[in-house]
Amino acid sequence: MLFKERVLDNRFSSLLEADTMRGNQQKVPYILEEGNTQLNFVNENDNFNSAPLIVWVVREDAPNIDTAEVYDAYGTIRDSKPAGLITIMAAEPFYVTVLTYGPSFPFQAITAGFDALGEEDKCTRVIREEVPVLYEDLDADVRSPIITLDFKSGFTRVMVAAYLSDVDLDLSKTLFVTSPGYIGCAVKESDGRTKTFRSSYYTATTEYDIKTDNLTSIVLSGDINVDPDHAVRIVADDQLPIEWSGINTYPSTSLEVKELRISWTRNEDDLDQYFMIRVEPDRDLRTTTISSDEKTTIVDDDHTEKVETTTVTTRRTMPYRSATPRPSKTSVMTTSTSTTTVNPTTSGNFSSSLFVSL
Repeated sequence: MLFKERVLDNRFSSLLEADTMRGNQQKVPYILEEGNTQLNFVNENDNFNSAPLIVWVVREDAPNIDTAEVYDAYGTIRDSKPAGLITIMAAEPFYVTVLTYGPSFPFQAITAGFDALGEEDKCTRVIREEVPVLYEDLDADVRSPIITLDFKSGFTRVMVAAYLSDVDLDLSKTLFVTSPGYIGCAVKESDGRTKTFRSSYYTATTEYDIKTDNLTSIVLSGDINVDPDHAVRIVADDQLPIEWSGINTYPSTSLEVKELRISWTRNEDDLDQYFMIRVEPDRDLRTTTISSDEKTTIVDDDHTEKVETTTVTTRRTMPYRSATPRPSKTSVMTTSTSTTTVNPTTSGNFSSSLFVSL
């Protein structure tokens, strides 16, 4: 299948037939027939003007291919209804807002496609599944080319919006922050690291400023692959900075804070350095309120019995549980040349689906 995203007002004309959507804004995959297939993307813009291009190739027998929903991150608004897997793509940073209506449910997210949620894919969970979950509202600042939201919402209705305008991140909610182009999936390099996505929309300096009105207890946990000269810098309020660096390191810390600033400058000599940090409210104990009626029999002075009903409120605590994070594979690429050729080779009797995002 081929899912692609749009680039400004100019399009790669040969991609137009691959960039189709249903009436509900879901992307329609472009099917490549089984066998050795060559697909050429020709840039017919004046002076070969170009912009980043995402090509995501998925086998037609890939997990979740018949049930997942795929969207562009350009003003998409998904109607409020029960949700399963939702994948969103963009070649530039984007924002995702999730609103749910109904009981809470398990939820996780990866910066990869819907086909990379299995054990063998080893995709790091940027949002970790927990039961019960408190994701009634979620704002995500996504600086990766693709994200998959894995909802198990049951009858709970989920509305998802994706757009390019800024949002203010709220420190009281579960969040994640990353270096631009972070993927965090199956190991492919000899040093244990993974490739990152390159895009001219990504800047050399990454900065996040996350705030809340009240002092909040949070837990930070990271996936860090940066050298000490390009450490990730974390500043909580006016406290001394914390710096995280190292290869394949997974640090964590707890803080009480009202404002959290995270910054990083990439190493221009090693563009495959990256980081991801989860910012989660500290929920070691979760509290639930339960109400019940207690009935008391009272005997008056005249020996008349009457029953009084009193509502008693108790509090029950439930332990916080989260799944073990696992790092994935996706296939992405960029192009600025006049012609791009993709040779997806399929084995057996399987076709390929191409998802292109401009």
